[in-house]
Amino acid sequence: MISSNRRKHEHAMRILIATAGLLICGNSLALDSLEEVRTCVQGNVPKKAVRQDLALIHQNRAGRERQMIGRLFVERSSDDLLQMVMKLQQPKALFGAAYLYLQGSGRLPDKLLGKADDRTYVYLPAARQSRKVDSGSVGSELFGTNVSTDDLKHLFGTLSGGQVKYHGEARSSAGRAYSLTLTPYEKTSPYAKIEALIDAKTCLTAETRFISANGQLAKTLIQDLSKVTRVDGRFVGHHYTMREAGSAENTKLILGNVHYDKDIPDTLFHPDGYYR
Repeated sequence: MISSNRRKHEHAMRILIATAGLLICGNSLALDSLEEVRTCVQGNVPKKAVRQDLALIHQNRAGRERQMIGRLFVERSSDDLLQMVMKLQQPKALFGAAYLYLQGSGRLPDKLLGKADDRTYVYLPAARQSRKVDSGSVGSELFGTNVSTDDLKHLFGTLSGGQVKYHGEARSSAGRAYSLTLTPYEKTSPYAKIEALIDAKTCLTAETRFISANGQLAKTLIQDLSKVTRVDGRFVGHHYTMREAGSAENTKLILGNVHYDKDIPDTLFHPDGYYR
């Protein structure tokens, strides 16, 4: 017999998947420089706080699957930096677990360019305390998945946190795209470089390849561009899959409809308030 909580969980999953299935069609953009691509990508990042329901579906190397449901809050700070909070509601054992990501608000790894590290915090209810997480360290993975805190910014293709090079037009599985390479500023980053293909129709990231320090492909983040909506003039991604190289391990991230929320308090994006 399926429990009441199990039925609610599966119902919530069906709602998330159903609300994230609108196909967007449009004309490809002709962009000739990194600045043009960056401006177009930034146009999809909201200038005020938004929230989306979230499902994480993780399959480990043995094929065993776990499902988690929560909520994602994203905001642009006053200095145009990305701030993000992820909070879990299910399963019961992780109710209240939360991550906080603050872009470019830490120490300065590149004083010449004035570029600062990102900061990430995690709160687990069993520990009853918040702690700072360094890039690539143990515990940086989101709730035991193969998506790390260092990967979060690439869901939105912000092209930040490193030196970016533009390589011109390319092809992704979805069609015409623009090829970029990002070399992280952070010395503690688990990646030597990150290769991104920006979709020419939407300026969303179609595919992101994470290259480890030894030059080998570590994992690939693929967005399903057949499931994109347009809200308030911005394209919004809903379906992502992070695939581990050389392994069956993967994580699906399914985001629900965007809700603009002017009432989200600033304390939600603060290390002392994000988990409360």
